[in-house]
Amino acid sequence: MIVKKQNKSLRDIRKELREIYSQDNGNLPDMSSLSRKKPSSFRRKIIKAICILFIVSLAAWSGFILFSNGVFQKGESLSVKIEGPNEVKSGDKVSYEIQYENKGDVPIATLEMTLSLPPGFQLDSSVPDATSKNSWTIGSLTPKSDGIIILNGRFLSEVPSSEHIQTLFAYKPANFSSTFQDIKTKNVTISNSVLDLSTTGPEKSYVGDELNYTITVSNTLQDPINNIRVFPNLPKDFTVSQTEPKFDKDKLYWSLNELKQNEPKTFTLKGSYTVSASGTQTMNMQVGFVKDNTFIKQKEQDVQTVMQDGAIVFHLIINGSDKNQNIQVGKTVR
Repeated sequence: MIVKKQNKSLRDIRKELREIYSQDNGNLPDMSSLSRKKPSSFRRKIIKAICILFIVSLAAWSGFILFSNGVFQKGESLSVKIEGPNEVKSGDKVSYEIQYENKGDVPIATLEMTLSLPPGFQLDSSVPDATSKNSWTIGSLTPKSDGIIILNGRFLSEVPSSEHIQTLFAYKPANFSSTFQDIKTKNVTISNSVLDLSTTGPEKSYVGDELNYTITVSNTLQDPINNIRVFPNLPKDFTVSQTEPKFDKDKLYWSLNELKQNEPKTFTLKGSYTVSASGTQTMNMQVGFVKDNTFIKQKEQDVQTVMQDGAIVFHLIINGSDKNQNIQVGKTVR
């Protein structure tokens, strides 16, 4: 089939265009020029806010990456160490050196140290003295310079136990407006005590026998020790008849204001076990420090006493029998 091309007149073309593009009022739109419709103001604000958030997020992540790689911290290297014994005796004198050094190339404008001590540590002195309680204001620190804070004291802690000393350094580099912190912790083991304890007591006993228990406390330190308490834990079936020296007033323990080296103190406890005592009886002896009216145990020992059956057995025989029997009131019995 052959399709012949049909030639349209200009009038026919205009008529077709009018049918396609004519508006509701029958007029044709002005197509001599094209214009872009402006977006709404709300849409412009949303796009602007998204762009700003993107820029802020990019800056924040860039700063984080730079700080993580140490770009800005290259000259802000504060090094802190705590030097001193890791294992000590409770009551013994100890010294700890807190060493700090500016290893960077930038001066440190302000530097402060705050000290956190365990309740069992007694701080006797420090060099230099603290600016305020457990706080030192060091000031500025030039590059490659260092310093030391010395702590002198003693642990008054239970044996065995574990304590720790902690320092917090707050510093501001000269070329930076933010404050940085450096925390260091020193763990210390309390494995023994300067106090020593020995006890003696009977291995066996009969009910009612008078017994002697002795407790001897000594000081292994060259310097005198103060505020000591000797504490006997008495079995419930033991009755105290005498102590030497006497117990503290209305108390069941002895107190020592001072104990010198090579001058041990002996305490004696006398008493007896009641008829309800049986088996093995344990007398527990303890010695410790007293701080703020709190007993801090240092050493303890047990003395065990085995109760023996009586050597004499008593029987009551009435009228030739030890059985229960009825007797008339007033009648003579044998």
